[in-house]
Amino acid sequence: MANPHQEDKSKEGMEGATRRAGEKAAEQTSRIGQAAADQAARVGQAATDAGEEVARASATVLKQNVETLQNTWRSGLETTTSVLGRSTEQFGRTLGVSGKQ
Repeated sequence: MANPHQEDKSKEGMEGATRRAGEKAAEQTSRIGQAAADQAARVGQAATDAGEEVARASATVLKQNVETLQNTWRSGLETTTSVLGRSTEQFGRTLGVSGKQ
């Protein structure tokens, strides 16, 4: 017949080994989860940084486009004013209204 005391020790040893294996697995899972969370945070920060850079670049391009449009309008207005001024003078001379002769 088997020794009951020996069986109890063997059972306790197996339970302890099982418990230690479970604890080790839980620790490893926790470390893996933390590493994944850290990596996700780094990826999120990189995406945020890239988004901010794109926003800054877009704002710069928009500002340059607005300035170009303003300069184009200003140039067009100056050209139109100059042409109309000459046309008005010529029209006035044709009618004899102009003070220049």
